[in-house]
Amino acid sequence: MFFILRFAAWSIQWTVATVFFLTVMAGAGYYVFMEALDGGQHVTVPNILGLPITEASFLLAERGLELGKQEQVTHPTVPKYHVIAQRPDADRVVRTGRKVYPVVSMGTPFLTAPSYVKKALNDARQEITESRFRVGTVARIPHKSPRDTIIAQDPPPGQPIPS
Repeated sequence: MFFILRFAAWSIQWTVATVFFLTVMAGAGYYVFMEALDGGQHVTVPNILGLPITEASFLLAERGLELGKQEQVTHPTVPKYHVIAQRPDADRVVRTGRKVYPVVSMGTPFLTAPSYVKKALNDARQEITESRFRVGTVARIPHKSPRDTIIAQDPPPGQPIPS
């Protein structure tokens, strides 16, 4: 008889503990499920096309969105580090915390050699140092043009140069 009472008490304790555990787990599951359904506030995706990537990142952060992985492509007209496409599209309503994936221009694949012919050497040097180019070897050749005037250049004007 004593054994039966002990077994019954032990059985009741484990039943109560199991019911308590299942109740706590059901409550936690309900909370997580409701949070997943709600998912935060809804915001409108801003238009980041044409913006520098740093400015686009700040604009997205202001709206509670994140900058996703960037795809980089060359583009003939869009300046380097500017956004040329985005996913999801602008004006779409999404939840906060969502990532926006930009396509970023890496600039033109080629630069065009400017013309320095008939310019003064010092003026051309200044223009070259302010651009992406470097001054190469300067050769002085007798010619009927005024002294320190450029009469030829390599690469020739208008030639595409890899950037």
